[in-house]
Amino acid sequence: MRGSLFKRVAVVAICTVIFLLWLQTTEELYVGSAAGVAEESSAGAGDTITVIGQIGAAPSVRGEAFIQPAKAKVETETEAERMPAAAHNKQWGNGDPNGGDPAQPTVYLTFDDGPSKWTPQVLDILQEHGVKATFFVLGKLVEEREETARRIVSEGHSLGNHTYDHEYTKLYGSSFLGFWEQVQQTDEAIFRVTGERVRILRAPGGTFSNFDALYFYYMQEAGYEVHDWTMDSGDSKRRGVPAQEIINNVKKAKLTHTVNLLMHDSAGHQETVKALPEIIRYFKDKGYRFAALTDQVKPVTFRVGNIKWDRSPSERQHEQILDMIRKADSSGYQAPAVKPNAAAAAMAKEPPKMDEREWIALRDWARGKGTVMWDPASKTAALTLNGAALLFHPGAGNAAWVESGRTEASVDLPIKFTDNRWYVLKAQADALAAELET
Repeated sequence: MRGSLFKRVAVVAICTVIFLLWLQTTEELYVGSAAGVAEESSAGAGDTITVIGQIGAAPSVRGEAFIQPAKAKVETETEAERMPAAAHNKQWGNGDPNGGDPAQPTVYLTFDDGPSKWTPQVLDILQEHGVKATFFVLGKLVEEREETARRIVSEGHSLGNHTYDHEYTKLYGSSFLGFWEQVQQTDEAIFRVTGERVRILRAPGGTFSNFDALYFYYMQEAGYEVHDWTMDSGDSKRRGVPAQEIINNVKKAKLTHTVNLLMHDSAGHQETVKALPEIIRYFKDKGYRFAALTDQVKPVTFRVGNIKWDRSPSERQHEQILDMIRKADSSGYQAPAVKPNAAAAAMAKEPPKMDEREWIALRDWARGKGTVMWDPASKTAALTLNGAALLFHPGAGNAAWVESGRTEASVDLPIKFTDNRWYVLKAQADALAAELET
């Protein structure tokens, strides 16, 4: 019977994705690219995905929106050792404010951990070269250097939230509540000093091994765009990295059509200031334009990896956090209108009327048959059923079938994403389940 299923479907050619099969455990499902394998794609209807690992018994959840994070995995490498490898593990954004691919190569210069006494010199250099940049600031330092924060805004650069004090244990050690508190503190500090409400954020240390799917989901619900980076200047690998080494790091890095360059303007980074003019000249010589990030630029984020923090929120805590986020979001801030890509547009439509005789929520249909996992970062849902999995694409209108983690093909199973829930046609889903049982 299973053979007849595959006779009715066309094998999907994976054109832009290099994938590895990596046997991890029978309890983990990773949707993303294997470490060290570069992947670039544009979001939209019919996106392709990479599946790695053996499909097995995934944790059971009540709904697509709640995922119990995996237990922490102890990692001994430093951030400087860890992030370059993770830098290949990206979900790439295209960087165009309108959601399309910019015709001209674009570089986003980003500076973390400021403002500091070096920030005015960075601003002087940017002004001299006619370049705009983005500053992911700490709320604590915004309060200490109000004039510098105001200058960043007045000269046409972007401000982003980088939490209040950058202390990892507070941000990631126990629950999202500590992270959210610092995000709000910084948001209020920026607003009080500059009058600006920002909705772009960079997680201290990057999201890889710090953010789980719930962190991404909460930030999405709060209306924030989370940005990692595509290129690391290496100016924080150790204390006092020389300017020439920083320049060499940039010039040796792989150039992509859109570059999000990580640098720092915090205390101890005077060498970054020295390196900046040459870095700007380098990108100009390569034909790049410079732009500041906004909440309309599609973000670049790392794939969800093994989390190094031991966090296990209960479903009650999950609901409490969502309630807190929604109350904060209703306090007066109105997110700006964003031109969505095709997938986002499909998800944002008014919920169609569902005929309960035909359509059924995926989580309801799967109860007693399999398990469902929802990945907010990639906006895909994975249904495990009899040792195999269906991966649901928000813009594709169908599902990708994966058998034992070794084969991928499309399946004729109409799906809809409505009111933050996945729906399937019950009759066809039942037929599929029946074939798998034989």
